[in-house]
Amino acid sequence: SPANPAGKDHTVRIAIGEFAHETNTFCPGVTALEQFQRRHWATGDEIFEQHRGVRDPLGGMIAAAEADGITVVPIFATSTEPSATIAQSAYDAIRDNLLTGIAAAGDLDALVLSLHAAGVTEGSDDLEGTLLSEVRAAVGPDLPIVVTLDLHGHTTRAMVDNANVLLYCHEYPHVDGYDRGLEGMRSAAAIARGDSRPVTH
Repeated sequence: SPANPAGKDHTVRIAIGEFAHETNTFCPGVTALEQFQRRHWATGDEIFEQHRGVRDPLGGMIAAAEADGITVVPIFATSTEPSATIAQSAYDAIRDNLLTGIAAAGDLDALVLSLHAAGVTEGSDDLEGTLLSEVRAAVGPDLPIVVTLDLHGHTTRAMVDNANVLLYCHEYPHVDGYDRGLEGMRSAAAIARGDSRPVTH
């Protein structure tokens, strides 16, 4: 963390995860947990199996870590197609999977998450801000948190207050998700080593 940099000789240990959903609140009904489970649901090493060599944000994170000698701790990843407001029970279950995985990961130097920034649940119009607030409460104030995000997203005060770096895609179609994953992993490692002290505004 910035208060206790990992140092040049320390192998940086960074956890990765994903909770991505582009919510359309005009759609009737809710997006249930089963919709996430059917489309993309990966725990631990399944993230390596499904994303290594893939040009998406998680693939970029893995590639940067493997190229730079960073130890990756895969936590949990899920996403589904754009759809209705997320059922609160689905949000709670996904959040709990992330938080449980982070707690079980042991000592970490940073956390990199792939989110969306247009997520809405039955309990919050700001999924990402709510989630990052809960993650920050769980990991404490010093662990660097870096987030990759979709181009079609909203930046909220809760997101800014609870993440060290927010990285949105630049391109539409989103051909640069992989690049944001690379950037996210390298940004997190730089903060962990004390080489970078970003200010979010």
